[in-house]
Amino acid sequence: MKKIITISGLIAGMLACAVCAEVAGDIDSDRDGFTDMYEGKIGTDTLDPASRPSLADNRDKIIGLWPFATNALDVSGLGNDGQPRNGAVVRDGRLVLDGDDDYVTFGNPPSLTVTGSIAVCLWVRPAEERGVMRILGRMQTRDNNRDFCMFFGAGNRLLVFISDNGAVGEGHSVLKATKEQIVEKGKWMHLAVSWDSLEGADGMRVYINGRQEKLLNGGSEDIFSIHQ
Repeated sequence: MKKIITISGLIAGMLACAVCAEVAGDIDSDRDGFTDMYEGKIGTDTLDPASRPSLADNRDKIIGLWPFATNALDVSGLGNDGQPRNGAVVRDGRLVLDGDDDYVTFGNPPSLTVTGSIAVCLWVRPAEERGVMRILGRMQTRDNNRDFCMFFGAGNRLLVFISDNGAVGEGHSVLKATKEQIVEKGKWMHLAVSWDSLEGADGMRVYINGRQEKLLNGGSEDIFSIHQ
């Protein structure tokens, strides 16, 4: 079973540790995570939080969906709600971070643990180009508490790390970097990452604005450079 984390909102400002999404409009009267504009299009009640779209349970299971319409609620039904920290705020249908210490925490739920194939997608707009910037992760370098991490690193590349046991460079982890520079200050970009665990290190795919990127092997120093 492939786990799919769909983060459908938008990030504005510098990145610290966060996720983001895409929305149509920014008014969510019943605060169920879906905007009034979207609910109006699909015919659900904009004033009833119980009247909302449902996600079919199938082989490729969605384990997180964050529209960031007015809050950081997970609308997948699994309850992986986010809590903004240190000034992070949802504003105008996007998650805004200051690039210093803002982030959103989703706790430590088992459903977000990497146990096999996984896919993640999100929209992001960095306001600056500033060294290492973590985008999304469930990871601490100390004590081998690593599952996955996406971050901008040296040369304005995107780096992606995935591990099935927290270790680095011991046959249980994959670290890839885009060959080309992909960070453009002030521009929105759509990031999509998938990993087929059956293919190991060859199973990583990265797409920027729908275009598949060529990948290089990253070094363990890239992982430790995020200092978490």
